Amino acid sequence: LDIFGFESLERNSLEQICINYTNEMLQQFFVTHLLMFEQAEYLREGLTAQHVQYKDNAECLQLLDSSVGILSLIDEQCQLNRRKSQEKEGDLIARLHSSFTSNGCYFKPKRSDSMFGIRHYAGDVIYSTVNLSQKNKEKG
Repeated sequence: LDIFGFESLERNSLEQICINYTNEMLQQFFVTHLLMFEQAEYLREGLTAQHVQYKDNAECLQLLDSSVGILSLIDEQCQLNRRKSQEKEGDLIARLHSSFTSNGCYFKPKRSDSMFGIRHYAGDVIYSTVNLSQKNKEKG
């Protein structure tokens, strides 16, 4: 299912994180409200229906949106002292890698000096931290 327009471009940044986060939320809503609830209703009513397999994306949503998730970490990084942008990006990628490597939806790409990856329900996406903090400040 791709309701909103999942994006994986040659270079992915804050805009794609926001679009893909929205897609993850829509996917969870769809799965929860249309598939899980309907299948449970069929069972309660004794109807036979083919079980639909779907991927639970709760781990990815937690990675992105928990109080200690990627989006919170990006916001926090923007609020830290005002050093050069490049230094902030180095700090950000180091914090991302150290904070989320144990999450199954996070991965460290081969070229990880300014990149991190997320395993979304629709596929893997590698994001760049170049200018990410600055873009987040402008959006906020």
